[in-house]
Amino acid sequence: MANSRNQLSPPVFQCFFSLGAGAAAVWLLYRHQVWLLAATQAIWLLSLAFIHVRAKKNRGLFLEADAATYFGFCLPFYLMGLLLAACAGTIFA
Repeated sequence: MANSRNQLSPPVFQCFFSLGAGAAAVWLLYRHQVWLLAATQAIWLLSLAFIHVRAKKNRGLFLEADAATYFGFCLPFYLMGLLLAACAGTIFA
């Protein structure tokens, strides 16, 4: 898959999506919006499940990138989103 300078590669997009999901989890928990929290976590987990199922059918590749790349970076970025949002909430809220 040819990368363009204007587009993010799929693993990088998934990492930023995980970062946002982690930050959203803290923010929604702070706001006591349980349904939106559950929805965002379900969307994040379903995206990882979709990547796993598609990669299983395609010799371990998802969008011509190794599926382990997605899983290896998604969880740390999710935890980083949790940490950054918690720190920002402590400092600014």
